[in-house]
Amino acid sequence: MTFGEFHNALRIMLNIDQHETGLDKAAFATFQADPFRWFIRASDENARKVWAIIEDRQPRASCSGRSRG
Repeated sequence: MTFGEFHNALRIMLNIDQHETGLDKAAFATFQADPFRWFIRASDENARKVWAIIEDRQPRASCSGRSRG
């Protein structure tokens, strides 16, 4: 993972909406208050759900094989 990809992943995490996570309102409020700390402390299952959202939003590599960012 490049610096640009990591930086973008952090930005993505800050912009995830509740309906994307499948978390209930209380759990999502905890996520939203501090998504980085939440991710570290989350169960593997919940962390993987958020990771899948992040990966899905990451820009795809260009035809040259180099990723943007």
